Amino acid sequence: MLPKFTPAEKGNVSKILGRAVEPEDTLTLDGVHGLLFGLAVIPESIMPSEWFPRIFGAGMAEFAEKDDVETWMGSLLGAYNRVLGENEEGKLEFPFDMTDLREGDFERIRHWAFGLFRAMSLRPETWGFNKSESAIPAPAAAGRSKRSAAANNARLEVFPAKTDVAAFPPARFSFHRSKTVNSWFTVGRKNLAKSVFPDEVKKKDGFVLRKPNHWQ
Repeated sequence: MLPKFTPAEKGNVSKILGRAVEPEDTLTLDGVHGLLFGLAVIPESIMPSEWFPRIFGAGMAEFAEKDDVETWMGSLLGAYNRVLGENEEGKLEFPFDMTDLREGDFERIRHWAFGLFRAMSLRPETWGFNKSESAIPAPAAAGRSKRSAAANNARLEVFPAKTDVAAFPPARFSFHRSKTVNSWFTVGRKNLAKSVFPDEVKKKDGFVLRKPNHWQ
């Protein structure tokens, strides 16, 4: 069996998966590699803002304040770029040795193939799928998804040329919100720190504005 992730990638990607709100609908580590493999062989570039939510299916991820999300995401994106590079160099290979399968390998292959399917479902027309064949069920979020879709359709009717971009803070991410905007990004901790109000601001007339205690 070929190595799919470096030790650092494996550890950090596993931490991302561990923050899933709905673990049962979230890809395993093997599934994530299947997803990256599929992204590499799709004949067009797909932005991380589109494929990242597919890791969690119908759920999302919630990160704690202490989590080093930037490092974790850096490892995931590093693995993504490496897999893309392997494909461009003709070195990307199926990661399982079918002539020497061991106990548990069939289950791992199943998870890997499901991740591959989630990548392929991003561009079903490329593989000859229709929308119903490429849909990923999310019964628990059906009501919320319908409301989001209705609101998004209404917005497009009034402002057809409008583009929505979501900015998520370092320790938060919403799968459902990411599906109702054109693109999204995560605000880095350094940039967020620069936007914090000072404790006091002195006006031209000498009056001092003080930051409330609950803003600390």
